[in-house]
Amino acid sequence: ICLKNGTGSHREPGATVYSSVGVMEVLSTRGLRKSMENATAASPAETKAKSRVYGFVDGFNLYHALQDFRHARTDVEKRKYQKYKWLCLNSLLKRYIEPQTDELVGVEYFTSYPTWDTGKKLRHSVYVSALISQGVHVTFGEFKLKTLGCRATCKQEFQVHEEKQTDVNISTALIALADSYDKAILLTEDSDQVPAVRVLKKLHPEKRVLTF
Repeated sequence: ICLKNGTGSHREPGATVYSSVGVMEVLSTRGLRKSMENATAASPAETKAKSRVYGFVDGFNLYHALQDFRHARTDVEKRKYQKYKWLCLNSLLKRYIEPQTDELVGVEYFTSYPTWDTGKKLRHSVYVSALISQGVHVTFGEFKLKTLGCRATCKQEFQVHEEKQTDVNISTALIALADSYDKAILLTEDSDQVPAVRVLKKLHPEKRVLTF
């Protein structure tokens, strides 16, 4: 019986390596029967393919969930979660799957650069580069200016930056990549993805979608 670990082949303590010649002479009848039973019992688990899992991450929602942690009771507790803005998405998503039956085969990250803030854009681009180096595929949207009216007494108009295209990009990827996964993990707080999930289930009822 020859086993293999991370450093190379080795022989299990007390085991014997058998050649194809004279196997019946070496193995006892009881040992042969037990070996065949073990092989038969192990075959279904060994041959069953793992479920392919794809992660879809709304970067904007994830950032603000960590930056403005709503469940924090104090400012100190709130800041405690901000360090996770630099988390590894592969490691995060693997915590939601069973390694014995599931395999993470892809991660899609959707985001936009804050082009009006050089410092933020630089930090975000460094994080995006780190994700890409880990095999994460990144799809960019963009920010656009939106004019709002003050609801207080001044009634003046002002402009804010609003992220665009991310919701559509996520929905499109969820449907377009359906043949690449058996299970999808959708990491977003946005209910705008509900119609896309409904379409996916209609086209591919066998697909499973987990949302967080």
